[in-house]
Amino acid sequence: MTAATTTPAQHDHDLSHLLRSENFQTWRREVTAIGGCAAPIHLTGSSRIYDRATGTVLAERDGEILAPCGNRRASVCPACSDRYASDAYHLLRSGMAGGKGVPDSAAAHPRLFVTLTAPSFGPVHTRRVTARGLVIPCRCGDKHHRDDPRVGCALDPESHDYVGAVLWQAHSGVLWNRFAIRLRRLLAQALGVKVRDFRDHARLSYAKVAEYQRRGLVHFHAVIRLDGPDGPWTAPPAGITADALHAAVRDAAHDVSLTVDRPDGTPQTLAWGTQVDIRPITSTTAAALENDDGEITDSALAAYVAKYATKGTGKSEATDRPIRDIAHLDHLDITPHHRRLIETAWELGVTPSPVVDAGDGWSAADGGVAAVVVVGV
Repeated sequence: MTAATTTPAQHDHDLSHLLRSENFQTWRREVTAIGGCAAPIHLTGSSRIYDRATGTVLAERDGEILAPCGNRRASVCPACSDRYASDAYHLLRSGMAGGKGVPDSAAAHPRLFVTLTAPSFGPVHTRRVTARGLVIPCRCGDKHHRDDPRVGCALDPESHDYVGAVLWQAHSGVLWNRFAIRLRRLLAQALGVKVRDFRDHARLSYAKVAEYQRRGLVHFHAVIRLDGPDGPWTAPPAGITADALHAAVRDAAHDVSLTVDRPDGTPQTLAWGTQVDIRPITSTTAAALENDDGEITDSALAAYVAKYATKGTGKSEATDRPIRDIAHLDHLDITPHHRRLIETAWELGVTPSPVVDAGDGWSAADGGVAAVVVVGV
């Protein structure tokens, strides 16, 4: 399908006509009320007020109102996406440096910026650059440019484990939960207390966001903070330093796994990838996260993480909207690699005994689970 194009002259004419329209002020009030939402939801309804004694209708009204769509993807609705990013920023900023009910003393608690990645399910086209800015040849022999649609796609589609990739994506939330449980157990061991008594000594708080990658899988960015038993208002136990928290996160990511059945009944072990990045959050964090004055990086890091809350998928990679029918793939301009992921997710979700939930399967393939800020304690 080819989108209709509008010439500058036609655009100016339509805008002039709108401004001179007798309904312009009504339209403007509606647009302002929904914050400029590009895809508002139309709600139709009615209400009646009755006299309790006689049952007579005293007042009656009906009509249609508009509500913002609330979509966090900038590619779907820039206005709602911007609002979501702003909320995510303030949520993360206050959690790292205080504010909005969180004491400033929380900034002194051990804090880490953690990235957990998906494992490899087969080699893909890559684009790597040296420190001097030179592009390193891919395994296929080409030097891919930044917008090359092949980047992230399987080098050998026939041997690529699409089933394993979709199963990992569908269960990534469970894998995160196991990671969080294992992390608390390791911290309890470091304190020399039982796991059930950990809450009496410390509390683990985090905010995470899943970023959709070009190869079709997500990885998780998380800000993790260790507090005292009453949360950010109490100091963390002296027995756990930032280095101890770093070691516990590393070990927890390495230890956890999940075993599920593939469609043919063989077991599939799901775990995190080998690339686990753990960085301390301090006032002297890497210059890449500092402002022009070299000041504390909490604001920059909050913005860095919050941007993933509104990141959409690329045109050639997948879709920013749910897939309701497998036939919809015929109308999507996506690569064969990402088409194969979506088809695999669909097949796994509609079998007589689904290996994954159909909704999770679609999300696993089309980016629907990506970029959601989740806060936990």
